[in-house]
Amino acid sequence: MSMEAYADYHTKRFEFLENKIIELSTEFGREKTEILEVGRGPFTNRLRKRFSKITTMGFPIQRSVIANIESTPDSVPHLVFDLNETQSPEKWITVPAFQIIIFAEVIEHLTTAPEHVLAFLRTCLTSTGVIICQTPNAASFHNRIKLLVGRNPYDRILLDNRDPAHFREYTKAELIEIAHKVGLEVVHHSYENYFGFEKKITKWIDIFTGWIPQFRRGQTIVFRRTK
Repeated sequence: MSMEAYADYHTKRFEFLENKIIELSTEFGREKTEILEVGRGPFTNRLRKRFSKITTMGFPIQRSVIANIESTPDSVPHLVFDLNETQSPEKWITVPAFQIIIFAEVIEHLTTAPEHVLAFLRTCLTSTGVIICQTPNAASFHNRIKLLVGRNPYDRILLDNRDPAHFREYTKAELIEIAHKVGLEVVHHSYENYFGFEKKITKWIDIFTGWIPQFRRGQTIVFRRTK
């Protein structure tokens, strides 16, 4: 999927995420809010239109990957760190404290236990900061239908480990349990149908699951350090 197709597929999710960030930033003052985005891509440029203090974190930047969209300028700081390395605390990098960490559609791609990852991200928060995590709903109706007809709803591990696909998706209960283990509490959770449609049947499933939140395809959960 090209970056342009990716941005189009995630348009509604981007809107939801942006509104959630604006809502949460009122506590800190929008102009003063320090934001760390895990990853760098179309949403980074969208975020820059509203917030000035943005840092990204992830793999080394490859300009060729985002050549077909507006490039994020070098003035936006980027911290190079592979979150899969969080299983070894001695490899953790020192990161300034942020009020908001955007951890969107990343956790399902990691091979490391999410406890390690969230424990690390917790150290990157201010005392009142929050982590906004977006990830597919493992128990979505869409996935249940695939299982019912004998199809595995999750991706296989690919031959090219640079394209990990989805190693593991999580339920709401799992995310809450993982968070509690590392000293995080949940201040918001919602199930959402904010992904695009690859097939017409997906649209009809979204209409049906609009009445049953637990069956929706996506979920957004906000963590804060336990008091």
